[in-house]
Amino acid sequence: ARTYYDRVPGRVLDGLTTLFRALAERGRLHLDDPAIAAQHFAWLTLGVPLDRGMFYPIDATIGDVDLDGMADAATRVFMAAYGSPANRS
Repeated sequence: ARTYYDRVPGRVLDGLTTLFRALAERGRLHLDDPAIAAQHFAWLTLGVPLDRGMFYPIDATIGDVDLDGMADAATRVFMAAYGSPANRS
């Protein structure tokens, strides 16, 4: 399990942390801790589909979930919290 975590979710979180740090340095995001922001973004976008995938029967995991709508909503919430004032619209 640790190897899987390090190779999949860990890599994603590391990549998001690096990206968010760079965006903060350029003034595009306002954040104190890029790693925490990466965790927030990952769970905002993946939390519900991941939980459904783990706890629903295989044939009922995705069919009625609007993944695009969930991703758009997650991004709006993230930007409301972390976007620089010029990028919060």
